Amino acid sequence: MENKVVFVSIPPETQRLLKQFLHTDTMATRTPLFIVQDFEGAKRPKRGTFNETDWRDVAYFFSKEEAHRYIKYQGHNLKYPRIYCKSPGYSNEGDWEPFYQLLQAIASALETTNIKLPLPWNPETVR
Repeated sequence: MENKVVFVSIPPETQRLLKQFLHTDTMATRTPLFIVQDFEGAKRPKRGTFNETDWRDVAYFFSKEEAHRYIKYQGHNLKYPRIYCKSPGYSNEGDWEPFYQLLQAIASALETTNIKLPLPWNPETVR
């Protein structure tokens, strides 16, 4: 299969998220998945508590910054939230890695290109 060039219109909010994604702290993981978790145990969690059965996944993010933002606007629905970073797994050859790399390529291209809309041609008619 050969490489293809695709033209898409990316809304400003998605551009912001892509830039944030490109520059996020990866927490020493090559392709991280950030998870906001909330504590559901009977007692308040102690610092350094790692009993995973008391934590439930609430929301998933590509960037740590978005996970923090989620906690800010959903904090009233969370007891004791934390951000947990996971890796998709050692030598994972599934779909996570290529889609993660695609997002990084799009974000990088957005940061380095100066093409402004409207384009001098209609991308929908280019084949």
